[in-house]
Amino acid sequence: MAFLKDRQEPRGNWAYRYNQDHALGITALAGLALMENGVEASDPVIGKAAEVVTVLAKRSDQTYDISLAILFLARVQKGQTGPNDKLIRRLATRLAGGESGGMWTYTVPLTDEEDGATTQPSNRRRSRSRPREGDNSNTQFALLGLWAAGRHGFDPNESLRAIDSHFRGDAE
Repeated sequence: MAFLKDRQEPRGNWAYRYNQDHALGITALAGLALMENGVEASDPVIGKAAEVVTVLAKRSDQTYDISLAILFLARVQKGQTGPNDKLIRRLATRLAGGESGGMWTYTVPLTDEEDGATTQPSNRRRSRSRPREGDNSNTQFALLGLWAAGRHGFDPNESLRAIDSHFRGDAE
């Protein structure tokens, strides 16, 4: 715990030396680890992490990072309703948009905040002739993020059905 607290950057994030593009994911993961080991959400370390996660999550298109952000935001807020719910639902909608045949890849489509239009091609609706894309690891993280978001007003049922169908072998 002391090690993690000591490694927090002055801005509130944790650095991932292999890829700076994942500051969101590593910050959410470190914050989760601290809270799961007894650090209160009111601790300044968690508060600074929450600020970073809130800012970085708004424009992330990374499946792992968004999933971890949802888990962190849900954990930092006590109860099923709170100030993070709107962002959690927004992130879950983006995450759900990355599903293809019950699977997820490393990225999901970004949407414009104002009108919901995608800013990159969406693979949400797939055709029967399109090969399934994704891997189990990204899919597992997406599942966890969507499940957590389900406790904050997001309806994960369509995505969960797609995952279930894929792994039971009866996907489209």
